[in-house]
Amino acid sequence: MPVCPDVDDRLPPGVVVVVDKSELRLGVYRDGRLLAYEGAPACFPVALGAAPEGDKRARGDERTPEGWFRVTHRNPQSSFHLSLGLSYPTTRHAELALAEGRIDRATRDRVVVSDLTVEQLAGSSPPAPAAPAEVVLANVLIGVIEDHAGHLVALVAPGGALVVSGVLDTQIDRALAAITAAAASVDRPVTLCAAASSGAWRAVVFRIGHQRVKGV
Repeated sequence: MPVCPDVDDRLPPGVVVVVDKSELRLGVYRDGRLLAYEGAPACFPVALGAAPEGDKRARGDERTPEGWFRVTHRNPQSSFHLSLGLSYPTTRHAELALAEGRIDRATRDRVVVSDLTVEQLAGSSPPAPAAPAEVVLANVLIGVIEDHAGHLVALVAPGGALVVSGVLDTQIDRALAAITAAAASVDRPVTLCAAASSGAWRAVVFRIGHQRVKGV
């Protein structure tokens, strides 16, 4: 069995999963300290693809991505047990792919915007809203939407639209519940007014109304 360090001072606060490719091990930490699982250290062996060395560069190269990523969702329809989704590719991966001619500028821009949005919204201190906008696009996954629905609602001007993309068909009800609850907390009505699909993925449009005036 692999052996993971009991303490790792490099890690940020919270729960962090560390995969050491060179040692073929995975450790689960909280606040820099190795957790326990069923009475033993939470340190497990891992298997990599056919090309274990180096960062992932293209689909199908059988390499494992390297860097810091956020766990964004779990895919219950995956062929792999307890499959977890990551915030990959990052801005760094997109810039490299653009420089090598493997993606175009528009694709690079979409990755950069999505990466920045995840980092800002999923951070411990989301940025304060600027002036509310008529249309707000949140191209993030369901976990970020649920955690920061209130922040998203605050970004939308009265009567404006919140466009949520990057959610699965099976997650629409969760997105609706999160946005509705956040809007209700500030007395703003929500209407689900449009939806579009691409495979298993959905984009939905919410209309966020004016704050209700309470009677005296």
